[in-house]
Amino acid sequence: MAVMTNSRFLSLPDVVLDEILSRTSLETLGRCRLVSKELKHATYRTNMLMLFLQRTNTLYTLLYKSSYCLLTKNAKVGFDQFNKLIEFDFLPVVNGTRVNIIAATKSGILLCKPNKNSKYYVCKLTTKQGKAIPDPKPDPKFVNAVAVGMVVLRSRLRFSFKYIIPIPKPKVHYKIVRFFLTKSDSVLYRSLCCDIFDSDTWSWKQLNGIQRLHCLAKDGFTKPLVSAGGKFYWIISNGEDDDHEDEEVIFEFDPKKECWKFLSLPDELRKRDVVFKRMALAECEGGLGLICILVEKQCMELWVKEVNKNGKIIWSKIRSVCIEKIMESDPNVSPLALPDGNSDVAILMDGYLRLILFHFEDACFSYVYVPENKEFLIPRDFLFLQSDFQPVDLKPPFEGGNPDHSKMSYVVGILFQYSNIFNIFC
Repeated sequence: MAVMTNSRFLSLPDVVLDEILSRTSLETLGRCRLVSKELKHATYRTNMLMLFLQRTNTLYTLLYKSSYCLLTKNAKVGFDQFNKLIEFDFLPVVNGTRVNIIAATKSGILLCKPNKNSKYYVCKLTTKQGKAIPDPKPDPKFVNAVAVGMVVLRSRLRFSFKYIIPIPKPKVHYKIVRFFLTKSDSVLYRSLCCDIFDSDTWSWKQLNGIQRLHCLAKDGFTKPLVSAGGKFYWIISNGEDDDHEDEEVIFEFDPKKECWKFLSLPDELRKRDVVFKRMALAECEGGLGLICILVEKQCMELWVKEVNKNGKIIWSKIRSVCIEKIMESDPNVSPLALPDGNSDVAILMDGYLRLILFHFEDACFSYVYVPENKEFLIPRDFLFLQSDFQPVDLKPPFEGGNPDHSKMSYVVGILFQYSNIFNIFC
């Protein structure tokens, strides 16, 4: 069988390419995005994504306060079925206890915590799987957790050496990061520190190196950590001490390397005359996007972070559209996210009881009302959930097996997975 090259594959009409990609799986789409920039862009097209959700058993929804599902996009999972999914009846907690979803991933793995319970659970709602993880060690210098994030680093097929067949439950490697404020005499500035849970070591550890960072997160820590490209991002105001002027920057944390750095905002947004702006970070085609509403100009811009050939980070403005009609009726509108992970649609908040779905191409918009809500909307109360219905292995590493065989099965599994990507070119 002849193998179709990447260039010939991408030369296919968009309709044909959408037909091929929409009949794959979440895992295969993830691998396709690593092949080339052009193929990655094709996997994020809105038409392809809509076909994909119709043809595959994939759940995609926006959660509000862990209980209400909004914008559910799945032809096979209705609202009634989804309400049964979020009952968490598969967790060993007291019946009737409310379970809060703390963090969500694009792999369907969630971090949950019951009310009045210090225990964390890692779950997959669609398969009714859950596993308690060890309790983190309490530290008296930690005041409160201001942000929690979770990222799946890899999902690995394991092989049975007895039958030379893949084990149906892939092993998931994930990390959980909790950021804390420490005690300080200053009201505005406190040190930021964090601890990390690694599923490969099945333990928590405190990370050194951020303790001397003085920062104040924008909007009183109401915005969640944004995960993009396997890293976490956060807009903060950074100053060396109380006597220095703050500068809005983006805090980047790499959970794989366990290191952090600052990123500057686009130069246009750092100008002194650009004062009244409302910003939100979002994942855009696997990378970092920045949605910004310029209040005085009554327009909204979308910026994406890129890296040039010299390894320098640059910002590119890919969208700029007038939102005068929205701001006439909703002057307090602010950006929230890019629901499809592309530059076609943005979700905005009007500050009250509803969300706004905004289409960049034609500037059309519609409202989505949040049920049973009587409070101002807070960005951190919204989480995107994307999941298939394939069971996974959430157990500690090498539980109930031979460690040597398990390690070798991971190697074989990785080779097997990456060889499958060429099937779509045949």
